[in-house]
Amino acid sequence: MTFEARSRILIVDTDVDFADSIRELLSEEEIEIDSARNSSEAFDELFRSPYDALLVNMTLGNESGLDILRELNLSGSLLPVIVMTSHASIETVAAATNLNAFDYITRPVDKTELFSVIRSALRSSRKASTDPRNQTSGKTAPIIGQSGAMVQVYKAVARVAQTSSTVLITGESGTGKELIARAIHDHSNRSRNSFIPINCGALSETLLESELFGHQKGAFTGANTAHVGIFESASGGTVFLDEVSETSAAFQIKLLRVLQEKTIKPVGSTKEKPVDVRIIAATNQTMEALMNSSFRKDLLY
Repeated sequence: MTFEARSRILIVDTDVDFADSIRELLSEEEIEIDSARNSSEAFDELFRSPYDALLVNMTLGNESGLDILRELNLSGSLLPVIVMTSHASIETVAAATNLNAFDYITRPVDKTELFSVIRSALRSSRKASTDPRNQTSGKTAPIIGQSGAMVQVYKAVARVAQTSSTVLITGESGTGKELIARAIHDHSNRSRNSFIPINCGALSETLLESELFGHQKGAFTGANTAHVGIFESASGGTVFLDEVSETSAAFQIKLLRVLQEKTIKPVGSTKEKPVDVRIIAATNQTMEALMNSSFRKDLLY
């Protein structure tokens, strides 16, 4: 049997035929499907009887499925909500994720994916998870694409954006690594502060260190004035280190200290300064290639 017995799902969609098609798909399972055409009908159903999960369309005529998510959040409900849309984008995935949507699927619905998501939602409903995610807001990175693979990318961006973790993005040149980095920043709680990209492979080691860490007056030939580095000037924001795998071992040691201790030492200075930046790095190498290269394993970890 695919699903737990006596499960109940409420589909909220203006398309009655779609609700009927889902009911038909699940006709052989011991699961009950009810439907509502808008938020008013949905809450009438929810007040009337208990459900194990909701399947909500993003667009409900003049309403948005996100309105239902907001109302459920305000009520403290832990009911898992699966959001559906015909037009996937980083904006819609992030919005749904920030409102604690359980998952996000595109239409037309793939039967295997739908069953998998519903199964997980029902399992979650029974565990009554009490770990709601923090809401964030931000600008929008210009990422397009509605394929299944892109939806997975949107989901990953939305999840990672809500954490403070350091991120490493891998991918061939031209695949949009900086766009992904910007999207993570734009949908994080740092979105109101700076996002500063720097191409590590385009600068010499000395210049890269000076740009990021800053330098004291007289630290080297030509250093006629003190210079505040990017790590310090981007306080509260995000620094994107593109092609980080092109950096030297000496620089990697210093970068590791930034990640571990949250401090920097400007070139020519003997004093460390605390910094508050999130680092997102990118490389055109694969993880396997990095593991087998001279790149520091402790930094990679």
